[in-house]
Amino acid sequence: MDYLAFALSSLEEHYHHTFVKDVSTPIEGVSLDALKTSRIVFQKEVWERLQNIALTTQVDEKEIGFLLYGKEFLPNQVYFFDIVLSDAPLKSIVAEFDPVTCQELQNVIERNLDARTVVAHGHSHPKISEKYSFFSLGDFASYVELTKTVPDFQSKDMQLVGCLVTPDTPIQFAYFSPADDKFYCFQTIEVES
Repeated sequence: MDYLAFALSSLEEHYHHTFVKDVSTPIEGVSLDALKTSRIVFQKEVWERLQNIALTTQVDEKEIGFLLYGKEFLPNQVYFFDIVLSDAPLKSIVAEFDPVTCQELQNVIERNLDARTVVAHGHSHPKISEKYSFFSLGDFASYVELTKTVPDFQSKDMQLVGCLVTPDTPIQFAYFSPADDKFYCFQTIEVES
């Protein structure tokens, strides 16, 4: 399956906007529909590490890949309590995941004994172009591919979301729904008090 073409057609069909079929095409000019009653809550330490990623990505002018682990405590409401940074070499416009991080994700999937696990496939964008604050078409294609190829992500027992961290814009989350082949965003993002 051509996941880039699939993501492109889904975005164009649902949001009536035309994009160039290229992995680096920014997803700008559309407002994703929000998941109903959606909310992300961060454990304070996880939030602080994300702030460090935002700073580091700007200083080094490199993308950083990471995975967030959490639980859905109410429908469309997620509490993220753990973060794993990739040790892959940093590249300016690509976030890669090292084998250890990928194995950790596989372990989480295999031991998913209880329901409502949520994994955020995240990365950062440094402020090196005017399009840094947007997900790319390639990002969305990777979320589609993971959702459609990892059986656990097709169930309601484990969900996959995408996360984007930048130096000076709010953290963003995107969710690809396999039920209607559509992308959504989250309404509220907060840190536990």
